[in-house]
Amino acid sequence: MFGKSSRPSMSDTIISYGTVMEGHLNCQSNLRIDGQFKGTITCQGTVIIGNNGEAHANIEAKQIINAGTIYGELKAAGKLTITSTGHLVGNCVSQSIIIEEGGTLNGISKMEGPESSAEQIRTSISLPSSSIEGSSTSNDDNQQLETDVLFPQDQSSRYHPNKKKKRKEKQAG
Repeated sequence: MFGKSSRPSMSDTIISYGTVMEGHLNCQSNLRIDGQFKGTITCQGTVIIGNNGEAHANIEAKQIINAGTIYGELKAAGKLTITSTGHLVGNCVSQSIIIEEGGTLNGISKMEGPESSAEQIRTSISLPSSSIEGSSTSNDDNQQLETDVLFPQDQSSRYHPNKKKKRKEKQAG
């Protein structure tokens, strides 16, 4: 009516300190928990567990910031941050993870991204085509070749601590 949309605007959901809630929560926007929550959370935005917040929940969100206590399984499409006051007891899957000094993670962390880091390393290294194409070597030989390219063994002497000292003596004398 008056040219305005009848669709309500999205706003953050807050579970305040002193509030206890149980069930399944599905949020289209951000969620902040300063009270207590027990159940499951699915969030399209960021889930923030405040300093006094406590969640006994499995949480799936775009991003998770934990400054309180979480008991459960977490899945963040983006970043998981555990602040210096945050505690997580459970497993987590995220694209990246930050744990500040004082924060704790008691569980297993798995990092997943659009492409695994091992695959990114392989595609960024250009190996001579003759060593791969038409080669009748075994897989063990190919793995050794990749290892040699990534970590050349003949370069290890290059980082000897006394080499810099010898170089200075040679230049001075």
